[in-house]
Amino acid sequence: MASDTKKRRMRSQIYGSELIKSYAQMRENEELTDFVVSTEGQSFKVHKTLLAASSDYFRAMLQGVMRETKEERVDLKGLTAASLCQTLDFLYSGEMDLDFDNLIEVLNAASHLQVNAALELCSDFMTTLLNFSNAEELLHVADTYSLDRVVKCYEAKVLKHFEEFSNTEMFTRLTGTQLARFVADNQLRVRSEMVLFDIIARWYSGKKEDGVDGIITYVRFGLLSEQQLTQLHNHWLVRKSATAALCIQRALQFHRDSARGHPKLSEQTQLRCTQNSLVMVHQDSLRPLEITAYDGKEGRFYQLLTDLSSCRDTRICSFDNMMYMCRVVDCGGGTLMNSLLRFDLRHLRLQELTPCSRLRLDPAVVCCGKKLFVFGGVDDNYSILDSVEGYDIEANRWTNFAPGLPQATHSLAAVEHNGCIYLCGGVSATDRQPTTSMYKFDPEARTYTQQSPMQCPRRLHEMSVLQDCIYVLGGIGSHTFNQNTQIPIEAFCISSNQWSILTGTLAGRSVGHYMSYEGEIVSLGREHNGATEEDIWLYSLQSDTWRSFIKAPRRMTLASAACTKLDVNFFDEKIAQRIISDKR
Repeated sequence: MASDTKKRRMRSQIYGSELIKSYAQMRENEELTDFVVSTEGQSFKVHKTLLAASSDYFRAMLQGVMRETKEERVDLKGLTAASLCQTLDFLYSGEMDLDFDNLIEVLNAASHLQVNAALELCSDFMTTLLNFSNAEELLHVADTYSLDRVVKCYEAKVLKHFEEFSNTEMFTRLTGTQLARFVADNQLRVRSEMVLFDIIARWYSGKKEDGVDGIITYVRFGLLSEQQLTQLHNHWLVRKSATAALCIQRALQFHRDSARGHPKLSEQTQLRCTQNSLVMVHQDSLRPLEITAYDGKEGRFYQLLTDLSSCRDTRICSFDNMMYMCRVVDCGGGTLMNSLLRFDLRHLRLQELTPCSRLRLDPAVVCCGKKLFVFGGVDDNYSILDSVEGYDIEANRWTNFAPGLPQATHSLAAVEHNGCIYLCGGVSATDRQPTTSMYKFDPEARTYTQQSPMQCPRRLHEMSVLQDCIYVLGGIGSHTFNQNTQIPIEAFCISSNQWSILTGTLAGRSVGHYMSYEGEIVSLGREHNGATEEDIWLYSLQSDTWRSFIKAPRRMTLASAACTKLDVNFFDEKIAQRIISDKR
């Protein structure tokens, strides 16, 4: 046997439950019982040590010099025999029989004896019963016994089913402060802000007290369309509330700012009830633009937008929960043009912005701070570029960013981390072969710092950041590595400036096909031997293995897709009705 002097602290998974079983058996056989608890003429033999370990009330009693300690018995007046028996049985089993009829008795005993675990179990039971018809009664009980978890469960239920709650008697009795707190919450689930506005108007109609301004200010008017905002101008509540009128004017200004460039965001333009989701752009020269999103909780795909325009090359990134698409559009007759589009989830709107000044095929595109950077690429004369352009997102303006790349490169990859941009690989103008180079670019200082090179030269690959590592995935390598079918994943440790070789993927064009997702990395399409063009796979950092994650709807090919992440509200009525049905 190999010697190993390192100590390991091991934990038994069954020790606690077996200990309780032994205590229960000893109680049943009256072995070593050393204390008696009684009420209403009924007595129960128990063990002091278990009482003290489970109840703050008994611990204080048994450690003191009270008469009960000396007599080794106590009569608990005020508790019913049934509730005391239930509580003691719980101490010896961790289980309790509860129903609506005995709940108050058991809560009274558990609260009096300060058995916190029993109170938690009662809270669990109450949350299973909780609905809008019995909420008032259960909330009164929860308030009496300070069961905060029941109150939080009720509030979460209101937020999740707010439209249903708005039709109850409890809703009409809400104070302005209480309603404002719900309306302000980001987790409030409503089909639209117009529905929410109508609910507030219904609550306020007929009320004598003022205070609607403090509620209206939390409505996300910026999520309403210009047509909806115009309709609200004549609403009786808007005519009565100067705050509502001002909020509508600000929302209309948001739309005007959006048309000119990047709008100023505020709480009134923030999406509710979002989850960080994969958003994919499907486009090539033979198919129109399509934007889809994946709901990880429900396992559904949604078609957010379709557009008849097509393009030859697309790079995407995101800022302020908006997606930016740098494209090269084929205008026919061999004429290529730059295009910059912004997709806004708030209104499922696609907007044309100012394109970069120089035509670029296969550049690296990345957002850093409030700028979008485009590095290198190939122009329409197939000259490899070293120039860099920066797009000021708020000003909708491009500028040349000097100095350019250390060497002219196309088909390189870029990723942002802690305010700096890391660039690697690509085809250099020197020998027109894939490189292993890695640079760290500081946009503030405008300096490039050379990092340790990759092990494997590659082009048309992707980079992803997780924790302190940058992962380089996919792409096409050089023939010297015999990578006509497989190309390894490489991990760059930022703190140590060192690379590690990991498992392989299929070699090929991988731009936009990899993205960090919930602590792992997803891949789109046929990036693995076992995957098809409809597959999305997951890479585990811990095990260095891939596994099948989900299959896209059959008509949705991922071969030409690129992905990013955006916060999506799948309960918004504009999105909820766009589920892609998969008829296999």
